[in-house]
Amino acid sequence: MSQTVVDLRREPFSRRGTWWSIARLTAYPGRPAGLFLRTHHANEVSRDLMHLETLNGDEPVELACQATPTRLRLGTAARGLDICMPRPGRIRLRGTGLGLRLTTWRQHWEMLIPQSGAAWILRLGSHNLSATLTAVTGQATAVMQPDEAGKRQFRFTLRPAADGSCELVIDDTRMVEDPVCALPAWADDLATVEAEWRHWLDRALPAPASLAATRAKAAYVGWSAIVAPSGAILREAMLMSKNYMDHVWSWDHCFNAMATATQDVDLAWDQFAMFFDHQAPDGSWPDSIRDNTVCWLAWKPPIHGWALAWMLRRGVRFDRTRLAQAYAALSRQAELWLARRDGDDDGIPGYHCGADSGWDNGTSFDTSPTGEVESPDLSAYLILQLDTLADLARRLGHPAAARRWRQRADDLLAALIAHSWRDDRFVALQSGAHQPSGPGDCLLDYVPLVLGERLPRPIFRRLATGLATPGRFLTRWGLATESPRSPLYKSDGYWRGPIWAPSTMLIVDGLHRGGAKLLAANIAQRFCRLCRRSGFAENFDAVSGAPLRDQAYTWTSSVFQLLANGYLGTRR
Repeated sequence: MSQTVVDLRREPFSRRGTWWSIARLTAYPGRPAGLFLRTHHANEVSRDLMHLETLNGDEPVELACQATPTRLRLGTAARGLDICMPRPGRIRLRGTGLGLRLTTWRQHWEMLIPQSGAAWILRLGSHNLSATLTAVTGQATAVMQPDEAGKRQFRFTLRPAADGSCELVIDDTRMVEDPVCALPAWADDLATVEAEWRHWLDRALPAPASLAATRAKAAYVGWSAIVAPSGAILREAMLMSKNYMDHVWSWDHCFNAMATATQDVDLAWDQFAMFFDHQAPDGSWPDSIRDNTVCWLAWKPPIHGWALAWMLRRGVRFDRTRLAQAYAALSRQAELWLARRDGDDDGIPGYHCGADSGWDNGTSFDTSPTGEVESPDLSAYLILQLDTLADLARRLGHPAAARRWRQRADDLLAALIAHSWRDDRFVALQSGAHQPSGPGDCLLDYVPLVLGERLPRPIFRRLATGLATPGRFLTRWGLATESPRSPLYKSDGYWRGPIWAPSTMLIVDGLHRGGAKLLAANIAQRFCRLCRRSGFAENFDAVSGAPLRDQAYTWTSSVFQLLANGYLGTRR
């Protein structure tokens, strides 16, 4: 099996369970270009912990970089620096013939505490971090000094010993307790992390042979983005990225749960249920969470019933206790949407803003940016959630409740069609006025295809035909979120044109379940080819296929795995 290559300009070097990462960054005001040791504790303005340089004497030297999921090498084995992360919270750096230097930048509230031997505790208030640096071999110095702006700056220098070797261990003191004097041999530590990575890769969703390398890279993006519980994150969590989008948002996590469900049912449950931990008394849950922040900005779309039903259909075995937890949490969430987001009392719920829908700046919200929009995808999600609640009630031995949930789902479907089906398509409408809510041509109006077999056949066929109209949404690489023919299309317009993983997955799954399997496979193939070409970016230029924004996004890697495994049909 060929080794997976990690491109530090796109994917950070990291591992499951750790809050550390190493990335190659471009220059930024006050920050040099180069390799940076980063932490994903605290907040986004202080990720970049320390600039990492290799030294020939006192002079920094640029070395070729090679990275795999388990080892980062600068230079060669004879003259260079090797780095591995053998366990969550620990980094080992081993130099041969060269030294290394670590320098903090733009820091506040730093404290350096010398320890016995060649060890120091570095506390950084700006990062909510306490780290221990231990020089195992070599000659080390650690100082606090003012930088050019007069701020306190930490500089650690490790020069080679007489035999040319040097080694440094960096521990997150909240995660690592055992002393460095018990340090395993380098080869043993490397073998440990290699075995962990291979175990993860071997259990990842299978894919066609033509996508084997892309499957391995997708598996790495997910594995390396997982962090241990910390602060407000009460479970092991797959962050959206260890580049910049290092939060968990309250619909993104569903795709990561689905991709890991047959691989690790406990991990999948933790991804799915992590927002249950913060559900408010009214039934809402946060927009996003990270270890030091719980954000209540928006609600995000209720795709959770769809996601749970998808996992259950594939034989994922959540025990009765977990199903009961899901039933309680999802029923409260559904009731909240139906009761509190229907401002004109017409039986059709709406979004208060684009962020509620997950399509932050989608054109469906242009003419009503601060008012309620009755977007048809919302009712579609809630119909599926009510169906899932009916199934959960049946599984939990509540047949009368199951019948009530099913009837409510049927009633909402009938209301959606009567209210929003116009001129052979669903239309997003302004609440109250019931006029079209946006002047664009937005893919969001086609997301009700997620209902699949739930839609009446004539409506399903018309939607599928409209979706496949040449030159409208379907490009060489997949489904544009705004038609490239629309005057509002922007190639890098976030939800105003680029291809996104979640919209692709929702529509492909609905087409597949509704019987349009060839169209579903066609779209899935295009998206998988896009990922093979451009990686796992947050989104992609719909025409050129160029990767946009964050370059290592886990819902993209998860959706690739889901599509490559279950929706390509007989084509390869």
